[in-house]
Amino acid sequence: MAPDPVMHTSAQWSPAFRYALYLWQAEAKAPTDAALALVDARSFTHTLARHRLALALPSADTLPPGMPETLRAVLRQRQRQMTLRMLQQTAALREIVASLEQAGLRYCLLKGQGYAALFEATQRREACDIDILISAADRNPALRHLQALGYRLDPAAAADLEQYCADNHALPLRHATSGVVLELHLRLANNPGQFQLENLQLWDRHLTKVMVGGIEVSTLAAPAAVAYAAFHGTKHNWCRAFWLADMALAMRSTTLDWAKVLDLAQRLGTERHLAMSVLLAEATLGVATPEVFRSHALLLRAARPAADALLPHLDALGSDRGADLAARMGMVRYGLRLLSLESSWHGRLQLIPFLLAPTEDDRAAVALPPYLRWAYPGVRAVRLAHQHMTKRRRV
Repeated sequence: MAPDPVMHTSAQWSPAFRYALYLWQAEAKAPTDAALALVDARSFTHTLARHRLALALPSADTLPPGMPETLRAVLRQRQRQMTLRMLQQTAALREIVASLEQAGLRYCLLKGQGYAALFEATQRREACDIDILISAADRNPALRHLQALGYRLDPAAAADLEQYCADNHALPLRHATSGVVLELHLRLANNPGQFQLENLQLWDRHLTKVMVGGIEVSTLAAPAAVAYAAFHGTKHNWCRAFWLADMALAMRSTTLDWAKVLDLAQRLGTERHLAMSVLLAEATLGVATPEVFRSHALLLRAARPAADALLPHLDALGSDRGADLAARMGMVRYGLRLLSLESSWHGRLQLIPFLLAPTEDDRAAVALPPYLRWAYPGVRAVRLAHQHMTKRRRV
C-alpha cells in the first residue's frame, strides 16, 4: 500500500498545496477542519496557477459537499479558463500538424496533450505552450511554414538565429493574433550531451501515434515519453506539481511496460532521474512505486537521498532555476545532489558545461565582443556565485 503523503509534508508546504494533493487523490481522506480552515481562496488560486493542477483534479462540480464553496468556485473558474486554453492550443496544433505533414517534415509532439493521450487523459493536462520536436536539419523549412501560419520568433532568437540555436535546445515562437506560444525543439536537452535519444534512432523506433482533438498526432512512444518526463521534471527541480501528476499517470497505468522504460533510461544514463521521479510521486500523490523497481533496490537507494532532499522545497521554490534550490539547500549539498543523480563519470563531467552554459541573462549583463564569447562561462560562474550569496541572505 502506498504511504500516506501526509507523512512527507513539511513546514515549507503551504496548506493550499497540501489540499491540492488531497484533491488529486480522489480516494484520500479529507483534511481536518483545522487544516482546511488555513486554505483561503487567494492561496488556493496561487497554488492552482503555480502548479498547473486544475485540470488534473476532479471537476469542481463532482467533488464532495465538504469542499468549501469559495474554494470550489476558485477551482471551477480555473478549470474553465484552462479548458478554453487547451481548446485554443488544440485548434492551433491541428493547423501546425497539417502544415508540417503537407511539407513532408517529421515532427513529434512533446509533453502536454501528447503525453496525456498515451494514458487517455488528454482533457486533464494543462500546458502553457505547444512543444514540437523536429530534426535540426529541418529547422529553416519548418520555420518558413510556421511563419506562414502567423508564428513569429522571439526577438532574442531572431537577432542571431545560429547562435541562439547553438545555446538553446528550442526556439520560442508566438502567434501574432491568437497569442498561442510554440516551442520548436531542435533537440531534447539544452546540453547536447544529455538525453541523446536521437542516437537511439528516435525517429524510427521511439514514436507512436495518438489522437488529440480528433486528429492523429506523432508523439514519443510511452517508454521514451515517461523517461523524458522524468528527465525534464528533474531538470526543472519538480517545482511544478503537474509534472509529478504526469509521472503518476504512468504509475497508475496497467499497460505501460516499466521494464522498457527503465531499460531505456539506463541506456540514456537517466535511470536515477527516473527512480527519483517515482519516489517523489509516491511521496506526494500516494501512487505506489512500480513493481519493477522492487528488484532494483540499489537504484532506489541511490535516488532516495536526492528525492528526500528535494521534498521539503517542492512548494517553496521561486523558479525552476538551480540557483533557487541551491540557495535553500546550500551550494555543497546542491552540488552533491546533482552528482548523485548521475550514474557514470561521463554524466558527472557533463554537469560542468551544463552549469556553466551561459544564458541570455548572462549575455545581457555583460556585452562581450564576438572574439571574447568564449569567456561567457566565466561570466556565468561569477554571476551564479553572486546570485547564490544574494539568495542565501534572503532565504
